[in-house]
Amino acid sequence: MSIVFPNGTAVVDNINVTFDGITWNSSTIKADIAGTYIWNITARDTTNLIDFESGSFSTGNNAPLPVDLHLPENGAELVNKTVTFEWSNTTDADGDAITYFIQVDEVSSDFQSPIINVTNIAETANTTKYTSTFELDVDTNYTWRVTGFDGTDYGNWSENRTFIIPSQVILSLPVSSTDFGNLNVGEKDNTTDDSPVPLLIRNDGNVLTEVNISLGEGSTGLWTSKPSPTDYFRYKIDNKTGEEDSFNWSASQIDWNQIPLSNETSISQLNYSESNDEAEIDFLVEVPLDEPSGDKIAYIVFTGWISG
Repeated sequence: MSIVFPNGTAVVDNINVTFDGITWNSSTIKADIAGTYIWNITARDTTNLIDFESGSFSTGNNAPLPVDLHLPENGAELVNKTVTFEWSNTTDADGDAITYFIQVDEVSSDFQSPIINVTNIAETANTTKYTSTFELDVDTNYTWRVTGFDGTDYGNWSENRTFIIPSQVILSLPVSSTDFGNLNVGEKDNTTDDSPVPLLIRNDGNVLTEVNISLGEGSTGLWTSKPSPTDYFRYKIDNKTGEEDSFNWSASQIDWNQIPLSNETSISQLNYSESNDEAEIDFLVEVPLDEPSGDKIAYIVFTGWISG
């Protein structure tokens, strides 16, 4: 017996079978590939091959089982606007290789015009991930779903899950203090040479952010003899090396300015992208000639809000 597989290239020959009550070590063929199989039985004596019987049969295809979604969880509130989606790999009864199809759309659109509509996502071990190639919008409700494809049929869609990316202003200070050490009357120093170090501020949110600077509540500044605002205690904004263009240079305080008692815009449009989300705050101090000796401490407050 010979069997020709549906693609016409693979042939299995000389399989002993049971036929018309005579048994020759009957065998079973598993039809792993969906399609039409052609079979042929021949009889052989010591000198001749005689066509005896032929025919064909077809096998159907089992679509992949539905996918179980992992992340984002249903109803999740995210910070990062470049979203990574993750789901468990599904199975296919026919043992076919599986790729995946993901759709993401606004909740109200019902996948009529999905903003993410990506097929042929290769499967990886245990779970499969897909990361959006562009930023999604803040303050928009999204729905996502995934299905598997075995080369012939798509499985049923997974459940629908929703998420939102609320606009968030989140500021942090990777370097939050600096120490000028001992200075004499009339002496001055600043942080532009990194000795002492400038403060470092970072935008950990997901929107362009305006940053205000002011002295801490109730503080009059660094010096007893020269309350702020004063030229004896000033600041300016600068680029962090390697993260240039992280803020609007022309609209920010890039020249020495007196540190104000109340909010004043210091940094305009501080970016949130991972490679461009930090800025330096330099300080300049000068000891007044009439300043009494002792430790001097000032607390600075930074306040952020969404850029208009």
